[in-house]
Amino acid sequence: MNILLRILPAVALVMPSALTGAESVPYASDLGANYNISSDWQNVTRSERYWEYDRNSDFSTPGTSGGAIHTWDQKTVDAMLISPAIALTEGTTYTVGFWVKTQGNAAGEKEAFKLLMGNEGAFDALKATTPLIDVTDYRNNDDFERRSATFTATASGDTYFGI
Repeated sequence: MNILLRILPAVALVMPSALTGAESVPYASDLGANYNISSDWQNVTRSERYWEYDRNSDFSTPGTSGGAIHTWDQKTVDAMLISPAIALTEGTTYTVGFWVKTQGNAAGEKEAFKLLMGNEGAFDALKATTPLIDVTDYRNNDDFERRSATFTATASGDTYFGI
C-alpha cells in the first residue's frame, strides 16, 4: 500500500449481530494503546516505513480514542495492519470502517490508503483481494473523518481486514 506522510486510522469496526468463534461482531479496536499497536492486530511491513502507535494525535473526536500512524518521506511503503479473525455469516450485511486524517501535510500532497478483506490473515493474500475502500487522493489535516464500506458476506467463516 502506498501511504504518504501520515494517516491515522483510529477505530475499525464491523457490525451488526454477535457470533461465536474468532472475534464476535460487533468488533472494535483502537489499534493502539499504551504506546504500542494493539496486540490483537498484526503489524506487517515489507519496507523501511511501518505502522506505529500514534502518541501525538488529538483523539477527542467521538469514536476515536487511540490509533496508529504511518509516516512516509518520498518513498514507497509496503506495510499493513491486519485485524484478528472476525467470524462473519453468509448473507449477513456488515459495515466496516475506520477513522482517518492526515497530519502535518503543509505541502498538500495527496495521501493513499486501502481497506482490504479476505479469508486469510496473511499480507500477500490480503493484497491480492479487491479493496473495500481504495483512496488515492486523500488530504484532511483538520480532524478525523470516518471512512466505511458496507458489504454482504458471501460465505460464513473467519474474515480478516487489512489497512
